Amino acid sequence: MIYQIQYMTETSKCNKEPFQKPLRCLERYDSVKSLRDALDDNSIILFDAVTQAVITFGLTYTSDVFKHVTQAIGATPDDLARSTALLESTENGALGMDIFYCRILVEAIHQKEAALKAVVSKGLKVGQTFKDISLSLTNFSSAVIESIDANGRVRLLCKKRGSRNRWPVNLPATHSVLMPQIKPGG
Repeated sequence: MIYQIQYMTETSKCNKEPFQKPLRCLERYDSVKSLRDALDDNSIILFDAVTQAVITFGLTYTSDVFKHVTQAIGATPDDLARSTALLESTENGALGMDIFYCRILVEAIHQKEAALKAVVSKGLKVGQTFKDISLSLTNFSSAVIESIDANGRVRLLCKKRGSRNRWPVNLPATHSVLMPQIKPGG
C-alpha cells in the first residue's frame, strides 16, 4: 500500500491535523494548492485519492468513496484488516476515519472556492438589494447584502413589508436567491 495509516500514531497529530479538524483548517488554507503545500507526502496521496473520488467522479456515499480510495492507494486486504484493528469502533477502521475527515475537508474547500467564484460572477457587493425573496418558506419583501466574508458567505438583512423587524440570514454566495435580478424594461 502506498499510503501509510497514521491515525493512531503520535506523529499523526502534526501530520494529520488538517484532516482531523477540517473546518478550522479552512481558515488557514484558502485553496487546495495552499493546503496541499502544507501536507506531508503521505497525506497528499490520500488527499488526491479522495479528491478524485469526490470531485472528479462525483461519489457521494461513504462506502463508494472508501472503495475507490482503497483501490487508488493500493490497499491490500491485510492493510484493511490492520486498519480496522487500529480503530475497531469505527466503520472501516483508522483508514476509514482518515478518508472520512479528508472527504469533509475536500468538500468544504471546493464549496468555498465555488462560493468565491460566485461572488465575482454574480457581481455581488455590499449594499446590493434583492426584492421579493423566499427563504425556507418565509417570504421577504426585500433583502440587502450587509457583508461578504472571505469564505464567500453572504450576510443578508431581510425585511417584510409593513414590519420594522429585520432578520439576518447567512447564505453561501452560490445560493439561488442571490441571482442578479433583471429589472423590467431594462
